[in-house]
Amino acid sequence: MRTCFVIIAAFTLTFFACKKQPAKAPVNGSLKAAFSYKIGTYWVYKDSISGGWDSFYVTRSDDTWNVNDGYSIESIEVDIAEQNITPGTTSKIRDWGFSYEGNGFSIAVSRCS
Repeated sequence: MRTCFVIIAAFTLTFFACKKQPAKAPVNGSLKAAFSYKIGTYWVYKDSISGGWDSFYVTRSDDTWNVNDGYSIESIEVDIAEQNITPGTTSKIRDWGFSYEGNGFSIAVSRCS
């Protein structure tokens, strides 16, 4: 009986003690502060070339962690729509996608349309 207890205790300790935690790679703090926009955030500006008024507004914003090759990597993804708001016109210009991954491993900007 004692032998069984020792074997079960050793197995239990080994099973719970040997879980390897993935190394964490968070997004750089200043980058995260600059680009962690909330949905609905917007900017309005006058285009210096056309003289028209344009706006950018956030349509999607996610801050997630993914485990990849032993690393837990934080990823921020932001989708922004650009729209012409000159009086008398309201036309969508293009969509932009931005993604940032832990500690600057990957920073991508894509023009969706």
